[in-house]
Amino acid sequence: MTSSKQMQIVRVGRWNNAERNGHVWIIRQDWDYFHEDFHDEGPDLNNEGFAYYVLYGAGPQLSEHTTRSPTCLSEAEAVKRAEALLGNVEWLN
Repeated sequence: MTSSKQMQIVRVGRWNNAERNGHVWIIRQDWDYFHEDFHDEGPDLNNEGFAYYVLYGAGPQLSEHTTRSPTCLSEAEAVKRAEALLGNVEWLN
C-alpha cells in the first residue's frame, strides 16, 4: 500500500526586522518531516493526522525557503512560533 503525501499552504506572510526581511509560509501536511522510519515512536502528528511547519526565507516563492521550524501540532502554534522567530510578521491571508 502506498501513501500519497499531501501538503497545503495555510498562511502566507512577509516578515521584517531591523536587519532582514523576507517571506513566510505556514504549511500543513499529513506526515512528520522530521520522523525517520527507524524510530520506535510514531510521527509527531496531531489528532487529525497533521503536522504544521513554519517555512521562511528571503525569496518570494515557497521553493526558495531556507529554514523550516520544528514540528508544530496546530496552525496557532505555528503562527506563534513564526512571530517569535521572525518578529514583525504581516499575514497576507
